[in-house]
Amino acid sequence: RIARMTGHFRTMLDAIAEAPESALSDLPLLTAAERHQLVTAWNQTAVPAGDERCVHQVFEEQAQARPGALAVRCGDEQLTYRELDARANQIAWRLQQMGVGLETRVGILATRSTGVAVAVLAVMKAGGTFVPLDPAYPADHVSFVLDDAKVSVVVTDEFLAAQADPGAADRVPAPVAGASPSSLAYVLYTSGSTGRPKGVMITHANLSHYVHAMRATLGITADDRYLHTASFAFSSSVRQLAVPLACGASVVLARRETIRDPEALFDLIKRERVSIIDLVPSHWRMCQQALAGLPPASLASLLSNQLRLILSASEPLPSDLAREWTVAFRHGARLINMFGQTETTGIVTAYPIPSDGDATRVVPIGRPVANTQAYVLDARRQPVPVGVWGELYVGGAGVGLGYLNDPDLTAERFVPDPFSGHAGARLYRTGDVVRYMPSGDLEFSGRVDHQMKVRGYRIEPGQIEAVIAHHPAWRESAVTTEDDVAGKRLVAYVVRSARAASSTRELRDFLKHKLPEYMVPARMVELPALPRTPNGKVNWAALHAAAPIDDAGTHSEFDAEELAPPTRAEETLSAIWADVLGMSRVNLDDNFFDIGGNSILAMAMITRAHEAGLRFTPRQLWMHQTIAELATVAAPSRREPKVAVDARERPARVRVTLDSLRAYGHEALERAGLDPVGAAVVTDVQLEASMRDQPTHNMVSIPRYATRITTGTINPRPIIRIEHETGVSAQVDGDNGPGQWVAVVAMEAAIRIARDKGVGIVAVRRSNHLGAAGHYPWMAAREGLIGLCTTTGPVILAPTGGTTPTFGNNPIGVGIPAGCHHPILLDIAMSVAPRGRIGLALAEGKPLPPGWILDRNGQPSTDPADL
Repeated sequence: RIARMTGHFRTMLDAIAEAPESALSDLPLLTAAERHQLVTAWNQTAVPAGDERCVHQVFEEQAQARPGALAVRCGDEQLTYRELDARANQIAWRLQQMGVGLETRVGILATRSTGVAVAVLAVMKAGGTFVPLDPAYPADHVSFVLDDAKVSVVVTDEFLAAQADPGAADRVPAPVAGASPSSLAYVLYTSGSTGRPKGVMITHANLSHYVHAMRATLGITADDRYLHTASFAFSSSVRQLAVPLACGASVVLARRETIRDPEALFDLIKRERVSIIDLVPSHWRMCQQALAGLPPASLASLLSNQLRLILSASEPLPSDLAREWTVAFRHGARLINMFGQTETTGIVTAYPIPSDGDATRVVPIGRPVANTQAYVLDARRQPVPVGVWGELYVGGAGVGLGYLNDPDLTAERFVPDPFSGHAGARLYRTGDVVRYMPSGDLEFSGRVDHQMKVRGYRIEPGQIEAVIAHHPAWRESAVTTEDDVAGKRLVAYVVRSARAASSTRELRDFLKHKLPEYMVPARMVELPALPRTPNGKVNWAALHAAAPIDDAGTHSEFDAEELAPPTRAEETLSAIWADVLGMSRVNLDDNFFDIGGNSILAMAMITRAHEAGLRFTPRQLWMHQTIAELATVAAPSRREPKVAVDARERPARVRVTLDSLRAYGHEALERAGLDPVGAAVVTDVQLEASMRDQPTHNMVSIPRYATRITTGTINPRPIIRIEHETGVSAQVDGDNGPGQWVAVVAMEAAIRIARDKGVGIVAVRRSNHLGAAGHYPWMAAREGLIGLCTTTGPVILAPTGGTTPTFGNNPIGVGIPAGCHHPILLDIAMSVAPRGRIGLALAEGKPLPPGWILDRNGQPSTDPADL
């Protein structure tokens, strides 16, 4: 790195000597060799494009070569290649009779069935341009797309059924359409910052390139079975349908209710012999959490499948997620992280993940796929050095035509390509912040604008804010994201119009009729005014800390008294819902999906409920969406009961001091079987690394760093979970305590100390990750210690004892004998956030806390550079 920087400095000095009158911004940094590497060498992806046929013509060749092979299956419906080709021909002729010709836009508004594959092929065979629509989207959204795209015909389930004539289908040849590679294949609508969705235009040449690039990248063969899980209005759907069909493989369409249920989804994967799955990371995490909660025999049965390839796309992939699959589940499927945009047809880079996982916090997005170029440029559209962040510009065969009916936005985002040397070539300006690593792989950081990704969907907050502005009761809003147990969720900060009578619940209902479900904010926070900077812009840093008018979580308009849950099941569900949804309270008649719940959070909630002794299926949740209803159908878990409630009375608030914490921690760890020296080391490391003389409750999440603590008291833990009690010790698990914010407990120096003293110290956080920084538990495990994580909180200590490190939802931790724990011990002694202390120290200009990291001389460091 130093050598590169020296070279950059020398290059700049040479440029100054040659042209001293040049502006600083015009001075080059890259040497000729570096520029060649970044612009040319790492973008030498050209491969023969093959024939110029459209994808539906390639499919027809597969139908002739493999007529009896399975093409697509959905539930009990299935079509062979011959049957699918014949049905598509039949519908294509009917479409032409209805006036569909070259680039006529045809909407496809059909439910998940084999009919969607028929419709897509039929529109292309007829020469038309298909416009995919999701029946689950609000009528207003669908109407806008149909009007903006000037759709003349809409293919529906009813239309397909009316044309069904299996006997006649085999006798119908393919129509002559005249579509060429430059013709439009489809228009796909994505979120738009102006408040209106924007239609991305993709040609047959783009789509044909995409199929060939994916076949080369993924090695798809006719023996593969590809699982289709994406919404048909999402760009991933094109990959999951067109790519396998053009390769002679089979498509297995998962029904909506199956996609929501990980156990049912993996049962489908096994039963249908699926070999390739394609999931966004948030959905993948939901599946892994659910699988980890199954009995070992059930898990082993589901993982005894034909999966050979797991693809991740549409969101940053945390490294712990991939590591857990290979280490905890011990499945041999290859993992590939992919990255792309709708405007570039789909995937533009791919990164095969090593079999032992990846050491980085977020998995790299890899290198450009075939016939694709990736440039990292600065604000002047000049290449930046290796390791320097810049904006990603994509060139090559996948770059689409632009945005339908929006030439200004097209000109802004699709710019001339100065690097390829091809006349008329363009680059797509993605808005993604990336950098090239020395290996030649790209690493993703974020966005240059406010665009965000939630559950794999690309969202422009401006579109949501524009819709909110149309509600007369709300005069302004700011939409952003926040972390939850499922990854990220949308939150809207809203300001009421003067004397307007409305509620955030009413606003949510309003948005549900205007926006797709994934764009409706999970949480609404009413503020008296949006915080602003001196120049009048929204102060995003102050927004999260702004005091809401009412802090009742998502629905601040509560006016009913909070009633005590009358049954144990309702009490348990109430606590779990509040925790999973990040709310202070929920009512028994609250609808899970109306107060911020979604399919990802639903699975987290179901897993938590199962661990607490209540079992119900995703289907039961969708049918019984309130606590009151769900409690009536929730059955006792088939597992051993995991919850033992300490019945001793406890005060509502408990005053905490440092001395009391040290005493409680030392005593409890000795009772758990740890030797006195080890117990003392563990307690001291935790307390010295925590916020000295401060309570650990109500710490904010790590990225925001605590700057003050509002009270000197904490809430006692309402529930203590005792797992697998042995008589002398027990595994401890718990929730609703400061463990929700626990972060990194020890870095490398503390790990070495722990190893020498016979004590393991690990990192956990609220969600099912391997720690807030991911690699610290991994590092601990490599040192022979215990690496732990848990979905439910503060199991953070473990004696070494030669125990094999474990990951996932089955941690091996320090046991506290049942009935012997202090009411607040686990909340305090095992729940600390040293990074919050570091953030506070840096903000106040104070030395770093002792016990956190050592300098070169082995002494506690006070230099922030040592971080």
